[in-house]
Amino acid sequence: MKEKLRSKAYYIAALVFLIAGCQQPVSGKWQLVFQTDKSGNVVHGTKQELIQYVRDGHPIRIGWESMGKTSVEHTIDVRFLTIANEKEVFAMLEPFWAQRPDLKSDTLSIVPVGSETNWILSSNGLRSSMMVDKANDTIINYKPDLFGLPIKWFVKK
Repeated sequence: MKEKLRSKAYYIAALVFLIAGCQQPVSGKWQLVFQTDKSGNVVHGTKQELIQYVRDGHPIRIGWESMGKTSVEHTIDVRFLTIANEKEVFAMLEPFWAQRPDLKSDTLSIVPVGSETNWILSSNGLRSSMMVDKANDTIINYKPDLFGLPIKWFVKK
């Protein structure tokens, strides 16, 4: 009787280890892997590491913040990625509606502006932008320029 119980215990233990070993890993968390300062200088990570994450197909988000008397932080999924000349990464962001948040109260009020914003942010701190003015049916294209805020690149590992 003792041997049957012991045999069942070994069988159950083996089954538990088998099931535990076959489970899918928990999906990764978003981690900061690269950052530039407001002048486009690298302050965290390396461009080569960022390029490798892009090549490996990791999901990428970009964030930026404006800190002063009031502060605002944004994070957005990247829609399309380009590696140029093995040294820069360009990220086309999901289009979003231009906003003018009122940050002086305890609630956040957003005054919609009739323009859709389209940006490409790059690992060298530059931003290319295009505004689609829906109200006036026009498109305004801006030349690449220094973004002027720190840009954070997050990867889901």
